Amino acid sequence: MKKSILKENETEEEEEDGEVVVKISEDELKAIIYVKGPKGNGHQPEINDAYEEIRQKGITFGLNDNLLMKIFENKAFNRKFLIAKGIPLIPTKQGKIKYFFNPNPNPRPLVNKKGHLDYKNVKLIQNVAKGDKLCEFIPPVKGTNGKTVTGKNLQVEDVKDITMPNGVNVEIDPQNENILIASVDGSVKKIGDIIEVNNILVIKGNIDFSTGNIESGIATIILGDVKSGFKVNVKKDIEINGTIEDAEIYAGGGIVARGEIYGRGNGKITAEGDISAQNCQKMTLISRKDIILNGRAADCKIIADGKIMIESNKSEILRCTVIAKDGIKVRDVGNDNYEPVKIVIGMPGEFYLEREVLNVKIKQLKESVAKTEKSLKLTHKMRAFGKSAKEQKEKRKKLEQNYSESKRKLGELSEKRDSIVAEIESKKNNDASLIVFNKIYPRVSINICDKKLKITC
Repeated sequence: MKKSILKENETEEEEEDGEVVVKISEDELKAIIYVKGPKGNGHQPEINDAYEEIRQKGITFGLNDNLLMKIFENKAFNRKFLIAKGIPLIPTKQGKIKYFFNPNPNPRPLVNKKGHLDYKNVKLIQNVAKGDKLCEFIPPVKGTNGKTVTGKNLQVEDVKDITMPNGVNVEIDPQNENILIASVDGSVKKIGDIIEVNNILVIKGNIDFSTGNIESGIATIILGDVKSGFKVNVKKDIEINGTIEDAEIYAGGGIVARGEIYGRGNGKITAEGDISAQNCQKMTLISRKDIILNGRAADCKIIADGKIMIESNKSEILRCTVIAKDGIKVRDVGNDNYEPVKIVIGMPGEFYLEREVLNVKIKQLKESVAKTEKSLKLTHKMRAFGKSAKEQKEKRKKLEQNYSESKRKLGELSEKRDSIVAEIESKKNNDASLIVFNKIYPRVSINICDKKLKITC
């Protein structure tokens, strides 16, 4: 009975022939074989079936016949095998020139920390020192041909000719014949296939948004103006032929300003060497050596660690502070309009000005401390009369805090001033002199090593 039921429920066993599947990779460098085993009494694939499938796929190269034979001998069905393998092409590495500077500087503005475009800090001028690497020739490496499993030959690219650029003020690195180095300090740029290192930088236009701020390690000539708000920082001499506006200029050497200097009170010109200038308005001039003026100076601070010479017949000084450690030679001091002029001789200028600022701050703090002391005494009297005890206590506490903080600041400023005074004493020149060839007008104050004289009539 049970047997008959089983017979009634039995289904005929499914039959399915085996199959050989061969797939080639997209680059045709690999071929994978998959032999699918039969089900039931289905046909079992043979090695000839595999060869036929391989033929139809067009595989003619790199076939592993031994592996194919083992697959069928061992009936290693339902698994994938790498049955053919081509030879990959190894591409040619073309030679190239590696630059150690930007051969194509971009005049686009940089983005500052706040995310805004900074048009002043455009980097167009690139400085190099003698011996700096400029570029390196990286030789080509010829590749090798390849072949696909379908028999296609893969041809490598031929090597292209490339040569080291020529140059001006450049030379081959003695340690590496493929490297070009600078033979002088200067600014580097690439023009076509030529690399130039110029030991004098000439800027033919203005210093403005078209150039951005300038940094240079070599002598620099600016044929145009230096516009307000821009900076020029040069390690050597600067010559400026145009107008200098409210800018900040520093030279590691001297500065020759051939044009007018018209600031608004925020500009500053500093040189480690001499400064030579014409008309100067609302500008600070600082030289570690001498300053020579040949025109009118108005509302300026003029400071020299050497001498200041204002000897031209056209020279005029109005509302200026003029400080020279080694002395001043001048045709006239002041003018017919009795414009005020302050002359300081024999003193290191920047230290002197810092001392004067500290003296003002100390005076103001002393006055504040005195007022606070007076207020504290008053609160004690109010306490004696029993006036608003809680309110007076809070007021007294606040006054005591202010008093303590003011005394602390006063001590710090006094200590700093003492240090500045010591610097002045060590650097001042007691032999400095004021030489006036023509007149000293009223409203001129003269300070020679802290000995003061005021011209009143």
